[in-house]
Amino acid sequence: MQPYYGISIDKQDQEHLYIQVYKHLRTLIFNNSIKPHEKLPPIRKLAVILGVNNVTVVNAYKLLEEDALVYKKIGSGTYVAPVEDELENERDMEERHRRVPYDFSVSSPTADLFPVKDFKIVIDEVLERDKGYAFGYHESQGFFPFRQSLSAMFGGSKVALDPDQIQIISGAQQGIDLVAKSVLDYGDYVFVEAPTYTGALASFKLKGALIVEIPILEDGIDLEALSQQAKKLKPKLIYVMPNFQNPTGYCYSDEKKRGLIEIAKSCGAWILEDDYAADLNTGEALVSPLSAYDPYDRIIYVKSFSKVLMPGLRLGYMVVPEALQDEIALAKHATDISTSGLLQRAFDLYIRKGLWDRQIVLMKRIYDKRHAVTAHFLKSHEVPWIHYHLPQGGYNYWITMDAALNADELMWRLNKKGVAILSGSTFYHLQLKSSSFRLSIAAIDEKEIEAGLGIIFNEIEAMYHEMSGSKPGLMKSQVL
Repeated sequence: MQPYYGISIDKQDQEHLYIQVYKHLRTLIFNNSIKPHEKLPPIRKLAVILGVNNVTVVNAYKLLEEDALVYKKIGSGTYVAPVEDELENERDMEERHRRVPYDFSVSSPTADLFPVKDFKIVIDEVLERDKGYAFGYHESQGFFPFRQSLSAMFGGSKVALDPDQIQIISGAQQGIDLVAKSVLDYGDYVFVEAPTYTGALASFKLKGALIVEIPILEDGIDLEALSQQAKKLKPKLIYVMPNFQNPTGYCYSDEKKRGLIEIAKSCGAWILEDDYAADLNTGEALVSPLSAYDPYDRIIYVKSFSKVLMPGLRLGYMVVPEALQDEIALAKHATDISTSGLLQRAFDLYIRKGLWDRQIVLMKRIYDKRHAVTAHFLKSHEVPWIHYHLPQGGYNYWITMDAALNADELMWRLNKKGVAILSGSTFYHLQLKSSSFRLSIAAIDEKEIEAGLGIIFNEIEAMYHEMSGSKPGLMKSQVL
């Protein structure tokens, strides 16, 4: 029997066999040898191939499932979940940067933008101030002074917030997982925007939820489609990113925000609001969360600091409706007891010293420059076979090509030329082919943006003319 992707198991090694299998499969998933949505071998078959017992493979698959790297289809098998760059570890990301000169796929800031010096100052001050108490067990809900700081900061969005409503979490992904564990039962319907964040899809799939995709338009979710599906299916949860949505960069209008809340109330659904980039708006006007429009206490708000601060910090918070606070608290305690007390104390001091506000100003200044370069290029190179949306913040652009073009093919062709993007098919539950792709400016300097975009647009032009049979050359004089 042929080996599976060259996996070899060393039975003389002291490391448990299931850990060896898990590590091999994890590496194959991260380097894209096993593609998203590809089915893994049945447990018995892989056990025979590797010469191990079934329990070894079961345990390996279980670890992959806990890491949201695979999902199960009841009666069908185990499949690879789409994995975005933010779910990879820091070393994987650094290696990717070394390989790809123009990386528009990464959705986290680069290490040179991390406020290391400022964070070192607050860490040292906390250690000097609190000594060993900084390393003790903390209340599962979170360090109370930190929750007070977050309450005051959240108040800037015109939403009154009690610290007791706040649950500290180890990153937004954990928050989504906690909601899935607390709210969903097997077979419940979850409505998501289409396209959407793949990490959330993985969490819902692992819980056995039935996912329904609702199209998102440039001013927010399609309310008519949402209303029709809600009447038929009665979803338990609606997952949305109202501000600078990932991957499209779209923002909901006030009308769409209010309409979404009313539809959710009418069908008895909870709304999970993922606010990953509202801080990075262009201009001075504050971007209000969906919660600011909610009179019914039906919104679970999740916020991570990784997109503005440091991805590896794994720190965020939730604002939990009163009816769900006990369930979320129990799920959090069962997951990891509590988030690092040292990090909570340090970030509390970081906020109180005004360093968080200063970091936001810095990041906005940097991203504003990158947005300006990107917008200028797009406006200067408009062609009939490419449609784009200019976001008012965040760092993602949603580019749609002629319907006959395949973004997966474009991604493959660009990778050979040193440019990385993410195909739109990555961000759907069922759609395996897309003519759209996500372009992120989170980790590429404005000096590199124009050159990278030139390569992308030339490749799209080449694909378009190959498809249409016409002669290329309409854009090259402009791009090069």
